[in-house]
Amino acid sequence: MDKKPYAVWASCCGNAFLFGEYAVLLGKNAIVLGLSGPLTAHASFSKKDEILSKEFKKSPPAEFALKSFRELYGYENNVSILIDSKIPAGKGFGSSDACMVSTFAALSKLYSAKLSNKKLLKILFALKRREKLCSAGALAATIYGGLVRVNKNKCAAVEKLNKPTDFLFTYTRKKSKGMIEPFMQRYEKNKSYKKIVSTMDSITKSAWRNKNNYRALGELMGEYQCLLENIGVSNEHISNLIYESQKEGAIGTKISGAGGGDCIVSLAPKKLGKFEHANETYRFSYTRGLK
Repeated sequence: MDKKPYAVWASCCGNAFLFGEYAVLLGKNAIVLGLSGPLTAHASFSKKDEILSKEFKKSPPAEFALKSFRELYGYENNVSILIDSKIPAGKGFGSSDACMVSTFAALSKLYSAKLSNKKLLKILFALKRREKLCSAGALAATIYGGLVRVNKNKCAAVEKLNKPTDFLFTYTRKKSKGMIEPFMQRYEKNKSYKKIVSTMDSITKSAWRNKNNYRALGELMGEYQCLLENIGVSNEHISNLIYESQKEGAIGTKISGAGGGDCIVSLAPKKLGKFEHANETYRFSYTRGLK
């Protein structure tokens, strides 16, 4: 790996949905959590274009950020970019979002293009919408850190947690595939799903009001998990993981993401023990956003 010094750097965090899975697809509220990492992009002018990474052979998000930056600002200088990530890739923790954000921010520093976080979010969200990769809340959590409330795919509010805590993400090797489309089909045919989605939205709103009351937040995570089970995106593997997390002292536990068998998130103020049914665990703390 190239050890040359770089002129500038930008660093940001990952992200994951804490509340609002599935309901957000129907224009309801969601809460996205900024996850500690960080992922850092270093940049300098160079004799040739190159994107290097300590973790990946290729970095499409960095390539996308460089191409988009040039299209937007018209710069043509060759640049060297080095990606250094502490966010596990391919686990649903927003490493692609973080790579795109940090690369774009590093390039703006390199060219002295002054970008506020608000303007950066607006630019990158527009670019992702153009590519049909739309997630305002995930981008906002990556840029600002803390908790972000999303409403109808717009960043409605950004706030920090008053008390630092840890979130534990636990994996099995059973991957979730094709969960969203069947849900949308069931939603159109089953009237009870509309009531479930409405209840999901009410829980998410309550979670936002109670975001610094961790006991209440944990109870709401459990209520939301029950609704996810009602729409058929949970299974025995997830139930085993949830039981183990509660046995070890987690305040609240629920599916993280689409469900189907791969990941849960636990609100865990203390270190939890080993999980018999888990292959991988990742602990994330309260985090700041873009630097």
